[in-house]
Amino acid sequence: MPGKETYDAATSLLVSHFILDRQARIAFFAHIANRLNPGGLLASADIASPHPIDDSASVFDLWIRAMRYTGMTEEKAAGYREKLDAGVSILSPRDIAQLHIEAGFANSRLISQSLLMHGWIAQMPA
Repeated sequence: MPGKETYDAATSLLVSHFILDRQARIAFFAHIANRLNPGGLLASADIASPHPIDDSASVFDLWIRAMRYTGMTEEKAAGYREKLDAGVSILSPRDIAQLHIEAGFANSRLISQSLLMHGWIAQMPA
């Protein structure tokens, strides 16, 4: 088990959306919270959508177009939606902020968005 050091800040970048179970995701953030000093910060980024992907098809279409610019083949793009549905928990930004709160953070606020990628800052109670 890692040491018991505590820290002033931590990052979780593109990790928690792969944790499909809600309680396990809260536990993931709680583990981070337990290692932060009072007033410590978490910078977090994950895939999120304020609406079900089916309701925001234009954002998802832009996301796929962006993925193609990174070299994704048409073959992979065709199956990407199914892989995303099976392996990624896409919650609303508000729901993810709530996970932070349930994990022990005093607050969580959305600070950035680029298509489906969202970023938060959460702070431990002082």
